Amino acid sequence: MSDIRITNCPVHLFTVDHAPKGFAPFGLGDILRKPATWWGIRRRLHLASSIGGWEAGERFARFASYAKANSQRENFEVLRKYYTPGTRFVVLPMDMAYMGLGEPRISLEEQHNELKELADEFEGLILPFAAVDPRRPGVMDELERCREMGFVGVKLYPPLGYMPGNEILHEDVYPYCVEHNLPVMSHCSRGGVRKWGMFDSDQAALASPEAFKNVLKDHPKLKVCLAHFGGDTDWKNYLGPPRRDHTDPNKPFRKDNFLALILDMLRSGDYPNLWTDISYTLFQFTQNVPALDVFMNDEKVASRVLFGSDYYMTEQEEDSERRVSFEIRHGLGEDKFRRIAETNPEAYLFGDPVSPPGD
Repeated sequence: MSDIRITNCPVHLFTVDHAPKGFAPFGLGDILRKPATWWGIRRRLHLASSIGGWEAGERFARFASYAKANSQRENFEVLRKYYTPGTRFVVLPMDMAYMGLGEPRISLEEQHNELKELADEFEGLILPFAAVDPRRPGVMDELERCREMGFVGVKLYPPLGYMPGNEILHEDVYPYCVEHNLPVMSHCSRGGVRKWGMFDSDQAALASPEAFKNVLKDHPKLKVCLAHFGGDTDWKNYLGPPRRDHTDPNKPFRKDNFLALILDMLRSGDYPNLWTDISYTLFQFTQNVPALDVFMNDEKVASRVLFGSDYYMTEQEEDSERRVSFEIRHGLGEDKFRRIAETNPEAYLFGDPVSPPGD
């Protein structure tokens, strides 16, 4: 089989300066902005890990090395070396100005501008999405500006404090995306960042696949990817022993499991423009690859899964981006890997939406 042109959908390149000052706990945001101080802290984190004193120390040290980069370009220069020449990367910026932790040092507009410059420099390799938060004044003006700059999709992050069915999204953003064939990617796992002070139950309600059912019914030609295939916590739960909800013993097994919900939605045929991706979830736990291989025996699932790594979030794990990519490719085989890494991303990003049943 000929070489596969991989599209990694998605990755992150943002730095600590694109996050609010209070984003990292215990003042670590300020530490990451001071190289001399950070390197001293990092040496201690490595030491703690090496002597077994703090297993998370090495993970945070690796993660923070990318968060403290001077630019998105610096992170991209590392990322692209993991992949064969010609690999494309869907890059997701983040709008964290409304999570209750203060303003980022670098504005969203500047973050978008830097991505535009990077996309121009590495022509055809970087496919930028625009970060959209419906609470931002002038959100539609910024979205239109990004589209005119060549951005190819929209990034949503509901756990930062808004529902997928938000009025501005429903009345303005989604119709605009349908009109201009811009795919939407939304965070869909119990992990990640969230609005300051938000409870786990509230975070789950905003991130749940259930929250998008009405959106997809109201906007049937809107292409939506529920990122992370539900997340590693729900994969562990799905593949583990069945357990009753102790608060409601009559509730069916895994009724609220994000992975099960996504699979049900894909298999139902009721959401023909729904997609999902394996970012972070399978890069963190490659033992999930056999389950993905089985799920993809169903064409309704196989045609809607995207390859993605969630770089640089995955750099806190021990295995390198390249090693895990090869493990996934080997585990799925060439035909299925081509589907998720080449065929499906092209359809999600640039293909026409599928007409809903009965249309």
